[in-house]
Amino acid sequence: MFERVPLERVRSNGAFFSPELLITLRRAGIRVSQVSVRHFPRTAHQPKGASPRVILRAIRDLVRLRARLWLHPTD
Repeated sequence: MFERVPLERVRSNGAFFSPELLITLRRAGIRVSQVSVRHFPRTAHQPKGASPRVILRAIRDLVRLRARLWLHPTD
């Protein structure tokens, strides 16, 4: 649980959402803990995480975040 403000700073809504959220929380001084969860095998649909489109979008989001942090280090 955390305040809404760091969440509003996250701009990615794809594969890079979780890493950007963790970076944003850490920079806001919020402690992050890991909780184990059970994963179940996929029973429907095909996985989409390894498609070139998803990978390119994640790289784009990474570059945008890096540029934003470099240009505005206090965000």
